Amino acid sequence: MKPRPTLYILDAYSLIYQVFHAIPLMTSPSGQPTQAVFGIFRDLLNLIRDRKPDYLAAAFDGAGPVFRSEAVRRLQGPARRRCPRTSSRRSRSSAGCSRGSASPS
Repeated sequence: MKPRPTLYILDAYSLIYQVFHAIPLMTSPSGQPTQAVFGIFRDLLNLIRDRKPDYLAAAFDGAGPVFRSEAVRRLQGPARRRCPRTSSRRSRSSAGCSRGSASPS
């Protein structure tokens, strides 16, 4: 019996968020963060090499609210109250504001 073809569907925005925050800061010569691009290609190449899918698709959220919008608001609410909003991960960490810590007084 012939094996069934395999299909992998990637949650693109989840993967982008995950690799952006999991990989140490990498920048282009102009200073643009590039760790998400590196991480996505690394993960895709590993998936293709290790799992050898017959088909691969990436799903992106559409315009407007999506299923995770409320969950993100709930999860980020306490963090936003603890931590002042900053423009980059580096400035957030240098301000001493990380997961589970109280904001500096």
